[in-house]
Amino acid sequence: MTVINNWQVNVTLSSIVNIETGEVRRLGEYQLKLLLVLIDSPDTLLSVLTHTQKQFTLKAF
Repeated sequence: MTVINNWQVNVTLSSIVNIETGEVRRLGEYQLKLLLVLIDSPDTLLSVLTHTQKQFTLKAF
């Protein structure tokens, strides 16, 4: 599991959990997907090219 600024990403529950307080925040499908893309590409500048029919296309520079 990945931890960013004291928030642990829980893909199974589609949420982030604060490792200090235990607070749980649910993420929507697309927020979770975007967060996972950003985690997988930490050194890449990404740009959203299209947003059609609930489908995002991301392009790396």
